Amino acid sequence: MDHAFADGQPSALAAFGATGRAYLAFARRYPGHYIAMFESGVSINHSPELHAVATRAMGVLEKAAAALSQHIPPDKRPPAQMFSAHIWAMSHGVVELFARGNPGRTSPFPPDDLLETGIGIYLRGLGLLDPDR
Repeated sequence: MDHAFADGQPSALAAFGATGRAYLAFARRYPGHYIAMFESGVSINHSPELHAVATRAMGVLEKAAAALSQHIPPDKRPPAQMFSAHIWAMSHGVVELFARGNPGRTSPFPPDDLLETGIGIYLRGLGLLDPDR
């Protein structure tokens, strides 16, 4: 996600979208790592190293949310931590429900499309994207 965010994106919106795509790509490419991260039962406070890596990953999403939310009037701007938590929850939900190939959990839409449209709806609600015409 760090590389996706910082990889010469032309705008805060493009960088934000790149982090979401990177989340899905990581879950697909490294399913064992993804499962270990969320299903091992190991707390991120297990070791200073694990805490640092987990904090850094969440920090990328918060940084992306903070950069994008600068386009929202301050009195209507959600805290970056809340903004990023909403997007993380949506991303994680798409991976868990539709991108891991769980039997019986299929969608008529590709996971990438589900995530992109869900984030689009969220960003429109914040006034960051123009309404569809």
